[in-house]
Amino acid sequence: MAALSCSMPPGDVERRPVADYVKLPEVARRLDVSEKTARRMVKSGKLPAVFVGGAYRVSEEDLAEYLEGARVDLSGKAPTSSQPDFNGLLEEEHRRAVLAEIRESYSETREGLEHYCDTWEQRIAAGDLDWLAVQGFLEAGDPLLPAMTDAVVSELIEISRVVSATEDGRVSKEMLAEASLKPAVDRYHTIGRKLQVMWQERFAETQPAEAAGDNKVADFLAYKDAKLQAVVSRRAASG
Repeated sequence: MAALSCSMPPGDVERRPVADYVKLPEVARRLDVSEKTARRMVKSGKLPAVFVGGAYRVSEEDLAEYLEGARVDLSGKAPTSSQPDFNGLLEEEHRRAVLAEIRESYSETREGLEHYCDTWEQRIAAGDLDWLAVQGFLEAGDPLLPAMTDAVVSELIEISRVVSATEDGRVSKEMLAEASLKPAVDRYHTIGRKLQVMWQERFAETQPAEAAGDNKVADFLAYKDAKLQAVVSRRAASG
């Protein structure tokens, strides 16, 4: 049976029965991490593994050794320079993995919004705008603006589970640095403000009242980061 090794010689597989190896779902369960995190640990070489029968497997011996290295020292003594703080490393690795999963869960929304922003930034730069186009953007923003703002709030609240807020419970710089969706939403707000000002300066007085139709338009000029901060703090506290 062919075997490919991730971090040990292929011969090790032949010297050990396959039954002595654990598949990734069981490895993830024992480490209390996601299967995606366990796979990342294997591919980075932090957790020795082999590839057998179309799946990564970790030996019981290597898994036990990894867990022993991550054991918390309750004596209160700081690890010496020759004794790495495995518990701290495992905690940080788990935190980074959780943040990566949060970013991934919002990737489709972020990528779609970034494409939308690219299109409108190009149209603004080219001057390819008339009153119907501007009105259409502002009308589309009526449901889209609050939906995107709510998505930013949701991501920040998820991030707050693993990244500390400020002492008074507000969004910290560290939380904003980890937020993947807010930069795209900020671009969208910037475009909206430009088009709202353009509507007021160019079209509001020249278009008849009936031309605007009955649809509501988003008020991009009313958006404030301070309001977002307050919503995040309130929802995080209630959650």
